[in-house]
Amino acid sequence: MSEKVKNAARFCIVLLLSFFLGIAMIFYTREICLRMASAILNCLTVIIPSLYGFMALSGFLIRTNFYIYLSAPFSFASRYIFRIKPELFSVFLISLFAGYPVGAKLLYELLEENKITQKEAETMLCFCYAGSPTFIAGLAGIKLFSSLKAGLLIYFSVILTNLAIAIFSAPLREKPQKIKSKTEIKLSAEILINSIESGAKALFQVCFMIVFFSIIIVIFENLGTISFISNILLEFTGVKNADIIVKSMLEISNISSLPANCFNYMPLIAGIFSFGGVCIILQIAAITKGKIHLGKFILTRIISAFISPIVCHILLKAFGEGVIPVSGMPHISLRSISPIPSIFLIIMTIMLLLQKRSNFKKI
Repeated sequence: MSEKVKNAARFCIVLLLSFFLGIAMIFYTREICLRMASAILNCLTVIIPSLYGFMALSGFLIRTNFYIYLSAPFSFASRYIFRIKPELFSVFLISLFAGYPVGAKLLYELLEENKITQKEAETMLCFCYAGSPTFIAGLAGIKLFSSLKAGLLIYFSVILTNLAIAIFSAPLREKPQKIKSKTEIKLSAEILINSIESGAKALFQVCFMIVFFSIIIVIFENLGTISFISNILLEFTGVKNADIIVKSMLEISNISSLPANCFNYMPLIAGIFSFGGVCIILQIAAITKGKIHLGKFILTRIISAFISPIVCHILLKAFGEGVIPVSGMPHISLRSISPIPSIFLIIMTIMLLLQKRSNFKKI
């Protein structure tokens, strides 16, 4: 197929999708506005407070070379058990508790600084990916089960799955060399400001993707696509609330719509958190800007979605006592957080970036 034919095919596909999306947004304006408002509130009350600090910190650690010193105590395990470059082990550890996009952000920063190869970034992204304990324990544990222990059990199911994937895939990687020499730590006001700017840009990309994806879900719902997929899932698996499961696999926060205290769903919820959802995968694509191919990463996340429920089931058998709270415990809401601090944070970040550009112009 010639390049002209390929370009013509791409043009037709983009034209049709744009036309379809535009018409759908006109027909479902009210539903889209309501869902977008909910998505924006979610960004202001959950996403920005939980991710902003780690987004800025990720760039700071890479630019200062401090990530190398954080990795030093784990050199033996990194080389012989995980077969990860010793200086990169801190990236793996941080990604396990900082939040879904942070691991990808760290790897992208390293790739941009030419400190790792594209192959290394693609390999590590497969297991440098997890929701933060506050996000999982809050959304699943407290909101769904009124039990912090239940949320932490789901979180550890995801983490143990990532550790298993990293360890069992280690024979496919060459044993890395020791860190040859000490690297100088760089520290300056410019590094701090650049890290804040980079973190803010990445976080805004994440939030915009969440808001846009809320539009897609509304369109799918009104066209009956989600109901169609849910009916197929219900027929083959018999799982109840299949529509919520499908929406959660598209956008993870929909998991909060499951019935409260549905403890039999815990292994399934662990699998969904391990996968992360299509929206988060698109966030990863936005953050990495096409520099890191995601084929291997997506395949690994699908596999992990089947491993995590097994791990969760084992953990429930071993430590399940005390996870389920006393019946009658009141359901806890997470919507009491004010969006005002996040709004002020955004305003101050914009002011800082404008001041930075002004200083550069003077120079």
